[in-house]
Amino acid sequence: MAVFLENSKPSEGGGHAYYQTIVGAIDRHSFPTDIELLYLNVYSNELAELQLRKRVIDVKKTFTGAIAFYTLNLAYRVFHRLLKSDFKSLLETISKGIDAINNQAALRYIKKENIHLVYYLKPQENVINYPMIITHWDVGHKSMYPFPEVAWDGNYKKREAYYQKILTRAFLILCESNAGAKELQYYYPVNLQKVKVLPIFGGDILKCQVSKEEQIKILDEYRLVRDNFYIYPAQFWSHKNHSTLIHAFHLLLKDKRNKAIRLVLCGSDQGNLTFIKNLIDTLGLNDNILLPGFVSNQHLYALYKNAIALVMPTFLGPTNIPLIEAAHLECAILCSDFDGHREILESNALYFDPSSASTINRCLAEMLNPEVREQLATAAFRHINKSSFQVERSLPLLDRFLQEIKPIREAWGMNFKILFAFAKIGMLSIN
Repeated sequence: MAVFLENSKPSEGGGHAYYQTIVGAIDRHSFPTDIELLYLNVYSNELAELQLRKRVIDVKKTFTGAIAFYTLNLAYRVFHRLLKSDFKSLLETISKGIDAINNQAALRYIKKENIHLVYYLKPQENVINYPMIITHWDVGHKSMYPFPEVAWDGNYKKREAYYQKILTRAFLILCESNAGAKELQYYYPVNLQKVKVLPIFGGDILKCQVSKEEQIKILDEYRLVRDNFYIYPAQFWSHKNHSTLIHAFHLLLKDKRNKAIRLVLCGSDQGNLTFIKNLIDTLGLNDNILLPGFVSNQHLYALYKNAIALVMPTFLGPTNIPLIEAAHLECAILCSDFDGHREILESNALYFDPSSASTINRCLAEMLNPEVREQLATAAFRHINKSSFQVERSLPLLDRFLQEIKPIREAWGMNFKILFAFAKIGMLSIN
């Protein structure tokens, strides 16, 4: 079994958190004796940071492959800087060429090591032509409104091509929740025996240890006071729905007793930040809304631990990682009313219609009662620690799924090995 390593950046948000957590958990996990694990290093320069204990193979390209790779990589960098979105199709063509060279090099090592299955830890369109297990997160281009990032500029076509091409070729489709499995089956005709649930989990932020003194220093940096701000960690995509939350927060501030309360919107820009800044300025909320950009795990930990509540009005589900992290860190949770959110938290959160500012406002106001807030946070903490949404409880399920698929794959092979592959593209959202 092998894991593809990649250059993953913290600013990528939930995808990076998922990657770091699952790679680390796989490295620590003891798989059944008939499943061998190794790592294939095609992309990553971060091996020292990952501190992997299991075997690592550095994938080398052929001489001609290396020349072609560096030529295309240089062309991509030049064209991306000079042409950018005006020649998006050209950039995509070059990118596919780069992926093809990497895949060809990886495929040589896969066959050399007698690996029989490829397991992709993250949804992506660049797959090796080889028997595979895939991870499924969402069908956002069908399940929610046509936001630009899923429906415009070829994004819908790209997503649809992924599902039409990949789903039918997969040995197993691993969904992050029962709600996700049902959603997938609603929109696409798939063999139900291939669909399994491998529960989603929180990121490495849950391993952080930040003292109360250090938390106070972090709050001071942002000029924040404990229990006097709400937190929403999300990249600035339009589907993250910062705008409705801002309108709801504006309603809350109309009560003069709440004039000192703040809202922290942390995350990197994905094209919608300028609109959000203009909205904040128009509503006169610059003194009450903080936009710190991407924040480290240590800072986000301090924000979770000291916030009034996490507020997550996203339009994209069925699940989202911050709900799990907030629950573990005893932060009260307000979120969109999705089946997946209820599957994670049950009755231990306040749910709202993400398109209704007035409904979100009522939830924000309810959290200003300390007793209600603490009761909700404590209940969520107790619940999440008993739930299946923890990586340590997902991996034993993975063992079972691999054993179930073994006789099927052995129908045309001898030894049984699994390739864990993490893709560089990461075309779907999780956060």
